[in-house]
Amino acid sequence: TSRMCGDSSNGLWLCVGSRLLKYEANHEPVPWAQLPTNAVPQVLFVDRAGSLWIGTTAHRLFHLTGHELEPVPVSHHYVNCLSEDREGNIWAGTSGGGLNLIQPSAVDLIGRDDGLPFESAASVAEDTNGELWAAGQSGTLSRRHQGKWELVDAADGWTWGAATCVAADRQGGIWVGARNRTLHFYRDGVWQSWQREDGLHNGAVHL
Repeated sequence: TSRMCGDSSNGLWLCVGSRLLKYEANHEPVPWAQLPTNAVPQVLFVDRAGSLWIGTTAHRLFHLTGHELEPVPVSHHYVNCLSEDREGNIWAGTSGGGLNLIQPSAVDLIGRDDGLPFESAASVAEDTNGELWAAGQSGTLSRRHQGKWELVDAADGWTWGAATCVAADRQGGIWVGARNRTLHFYRDGVWQSWQREDGLHNGAVHL
């Protein structure tokens, strides 16, 4: 399994199997660090400070310090997605342990006891108002409004079934992909949608 993401200096981080490599333009990739044996990388993420985080399918979460990958305690061994909010906190979505809030000095585990309507998170994003949006593996779409998690459903204008992923843009919009091969955009209480008839490719949408 291979994964990649950009770093803070316009280079690339590459995970090839359990090996972490750093690539810069016009240079050969440089071996940088090693994940535990049999660790399979699922997602690579670089925060605003330039730090690299690696979520895996069986060995939880790692944070790169120098040339060492330090394990970060989270609620489930399978980390699906990573995002950063405006306060510099890291959010890790897991496949069975809900959302984990990772702060500079603490890790908060967010699950059903905190109002999250699912335990398996597939995608998470923060909008320009500081609200978090999350899609569960089950297709449930939810957002954290005024400190409380609430479902996004037909009463909010969401009528397209199972959500696969969610992303935020810098203009205050939220983008949501769905399993029924549609893409949706939300801003200021209004939804806009695209489907195959509008030229969208044939398949579930993953952002």
